[in-house]
Amino acid sequence: MQTLTISSKNQITIPAALSRLMKLKKGQTLLIKKRAESLVLTPSELVVRKLSGSIRPKKRIKDMDKIIIKAKKSHFLSKNHSK
Repeated sequence: MQTLTISSKNQITIPAALSRLMKLKKGQTLLIKKRAESLVLTPSELVVRKLSGSIRPKKRIKDMDKIIIKAKKSHFLSKNHSK
């Protein structure tokens, strides 16, 4: 267990050894959760990976490429007409 100090801006610094151990990178997003009398930090990527596939779409999208092309055309057409 290591000690952290809260700065005047309510910021903490994760000790380098823990940061390396958890493979944390500069600018990475962490989620914080209160659990009993503790705070738990979790890399947001882990939460996204856990949740992926947990929600089923109402309809199956058969041809995503066609949908993307259509959306791009619509976007650029509307953008060109507004000039």
